[in-house]
Amino acid sequence: MIFIFIAMQRLLKVIYSAFVLFTLIYVGLLIQSSLAESHPETHLYIKRGGTAVVITGAASRIAQEVALLEQLQKTGWLNNVCFISGTSSGALNTVMLNAILSNKFSWDRYHSILFGLSNDDIFIRNGRALPANNIPYRNLLMRIVNDSLGYNRIG
Repeated sequence: MIFIFIAMQRLLKVIYSAFVLFTLIYVGLLIQSSLAESHPETHLYIKRGGTAVVITGAASRIAQEVALLEQLQKTGWLNNVCFISGTSSGALNTVMLNAILSNKFSWDRYHSILFGLSNDDIFIRNGRALPANNIPYRNLLMRIVNDSLGYNRIG
């Protein structure tokens, strides 16, 4: 019986200590937030000149996007590019378009890489197990982005 009483006292001390600790933290956060200066957000948009290029994903369309981007460059639409963004396979085309516009890569070189790809260059399938091993794809990206374009790492 005494052991139960001692255990109950210890448990109540722990609960009380936790309650006091959380109360102090809460009061501290209230004081901190009331003392903080409020900075109303200003939505100032700087008007920029130039062309923004946004490229969508969908790997099956990557070659179509390349053809479109190449034609846009040939016709002068990409002469004043100030921003390039892309998602998924569009991000790959974004990297390549940056490289081409900065004369680090040519369209012919990009074509030779892109149109020479096979499934074995992208993934290794271990039977029907998922996910597929994409080490070949990572190695391809490292060869292009790190070795050819001179970047330090891929993120």
